[in-house]
Amino acid sequence: MKTTVFLFLTVIPLTVLGQNKLTLEDAIQKALGSYESIGIESAKSQSAQLTAENAFDNRLPTLKATARVSKLSEVDPFALSIQLPPPASIAINKTISPSITEAYALKLTATQPLFTGFKLTGIQESAEQLSLASQSDLKAKRAELTVLVVTTYLNSLAAREILSLLKSTEKALTERQKDSEALLKNGLITESDLLKVKVKLTETQANRIQAEHNVKITALNLSQLTGESVAEFTQLVSPEPEPALPSSGERPELQAAGFRVLAAESMTNVSRSDWYPSLFLQANWDYANPNSRIFPQEAKFKSTWDVNLVMSVDLWTWGTRWRNSEMSELQLQQAKLAKSQIEKVVSLEEQSVLASLDKAKAMTSVSQLQVEQTSKNLSLTENQYRNGLISATDLLDAQTQELSARVQQIQNRLDLITNQWKLKKARGVLP
Repeated sequence: MKTTVFLFLTVIPLTVLGQNKLTLEDAIQKALGSYESIGIESAKSQSAQLTAENAFDNRLPTLKATARVSKLSEVDPFALSIQLPPPASIAINKTISPSITEAYALKLTATQPLFTGFKLTGIQESAEQLSLASQSDLKAKRAELTVLVVTTYLNSLAAREILSLLKSTEKALTERQKDSEALLKNGLITESDLLKVKVKLTETQANRIQAEHNVKITALNLSQLTGESVAEFTQLVSPEPEPALPSSGERPELQAAGFRVLAAESMTNVSRSDWYPSLFLQANWDYANPNSRIFPQEAKFKSTWDVNLVMSVDLWTWGTRWRNSEMSELQLQQAKLAKSQIEKVVSLEEQSVLASLDKAKAMTSVSQLQVEQTSKNLSLTENQYRNGLISATDLLDAQTQELSARVQQIQNRLDLITNQWKLKKARGVLP
């Protein structure tokens, strides 16, 4: 029974620790599924899609129903009075149309645009292009968030690895302080050497406290992005640098700019449509009591229908059409300039990321060699210090160089991974 309880208490913490594990890919997926800016862009994209669908529906026939109930004032009925001449001498009085004080009507109207000067077609094309631009904006926002999550995740990982280094250094300095006290008793070092070791230990403890704070802050930043609590004890998995550069794709920002140029071109056709007449086919079905088209009128429900070909044209609009055409041309010019500006920014971003990536690769190789050299130097210096051949200053300098080299190695390796993800974004290959 005791063995069973012991195994149960041992397995449970391991299971919990296994569940508190967050990989970089998991963090990205959680952020994409919960972050508010993605939800806003997604709603914009859906709204633009609905606008495009409405623009297409405007070209289809419409059916509208209207109903009316009226209370009318009394009027004299329409009557015919005839007096026959002698010898008949008969008076004939006939009410042709009585006075009707209540009226009811139901009307169905079907309308089909036949020609609108290409206005409806231009509006539909523009709405479709803007819908595609909105989808590209969503892709761009997802790419930006992905890089932000990668940067935040790696910053949190770096803070944890640096904290681990500082704890190891603090432990080593604690042991070194004990060794120094023994060396002092044997007269191999001075009181000043021991004091220097104590100062370095206190300095390392202060740095460790600051590192613990950095771990908590970076964990909070990661929690805000992923929408889930990421505690400082949550296990983060260090990703490996990718061996090859990503292939080139098409940036969603450039796609969106191109779609907006096409949308602006379609709107220039819309502005020109004001110069053309509009032609509609319209059909009506009236079911009324009384029906005004039937004479004489009766207080009965009767139906009639009509089909009409309607044309309308603006004869004078005080220069509105000229100004609309000019404004659409200016909007097209703005869209083209915006696309050109984005092309320059994208090109500069890719070149800058490539330069940073080359630097990170070189620094990663150098930092690896630096760690090997400083570690070996620290090992030799420790042996010399134990034998009383060098002072504490030389030993602490070697300790500082080794710690600095390891911190720099962590930062360079994570910078390399970060720049690889930034290059994916710059080349438009992020999903």
